[in-house]
Amino acid sequence: MAAGVALNMGGFEKLWSPAAPANKYDLVAVMGGNPDAMFDLGIQELGGMGAFVQKGQKVLIKPNIGWDVIPELGATTNPCLLKELSNTV
Repeated sequence: MAAGVALNMGGFEKLWSPAAPANKYDLVAVMGGNPDAMFDLGIQELGGMGAFVQKGQKVLIKPNIGWDVIPELGATTNPCLLKELSNTV
């Protein structure tokens, strides 16, 4: 639908523009790997932890621990991720 609107209203070339976006990312997806390493890569792509937490701020980490299943199934927060997060903040 977007291509049709662009054809009718002009600006079709902007749909596939090779130019890099002017703004930084506000969402990244990291797949495959250990949760701690994936967190490090993702937070680095978002500008580092300093983009979210300033020195001296207090941070509450609220893990999702509600199901009696292994962390690899994704129903709970992986303990490796929690450890990395607490070391990073």
